[in-house]
Amino acid sequence: MTLRKTIFGMAVLMGTCCFIVGQQSREEGVRAIQSKLLDGPSAPYKLEASHNGRGYEFCNTSAVRINQFRLGCVEKKAAGLKILTERPLESGDLDVSDGKTFSCRLWDSNHGFFPGEACKKGKLAVTEVELADGNVWKLK
Repeated sequence: MTLRKTIFGMAVLMGTCCFIVGQQSREEGVRAIQSKLLDGPSAPYKLEASHNGRGYEFCNTSAVRINQFRLGCVEKKAAGLKILTERPLESGDLDVSDGKTFSCRLWDSNHGFFPGEACKKGKLAVTEVELADGNVWKLK
């Protein structure tokens, strides 16, 4: 009976250790990804690290459907933001938010590297959004 309790106790302890290590790895992954993304306080459209710490996501939090969007490498300057490079427009087809759920595009990596092409200079950001109502938002 004592041996069973000991084995059971060891199994619980090992499971707890693995959960804690996994939790730390996920949090470290989120921080690592977030450090490569621009946190533009005035930008209504933002990239965020995914909750699993293996990628990033772009979610439509607006009341208008997103048709297309563009990502780019952006640098913070004293006078504001400077777009260094831009990628081609991507089809978005991101539905409007209902306040509880969001339509998102996810870039995920299972190999531990930044998904997609990381910026050599600056940080990755949403630089342009084409909305279904014909309006275009651009990062300034």
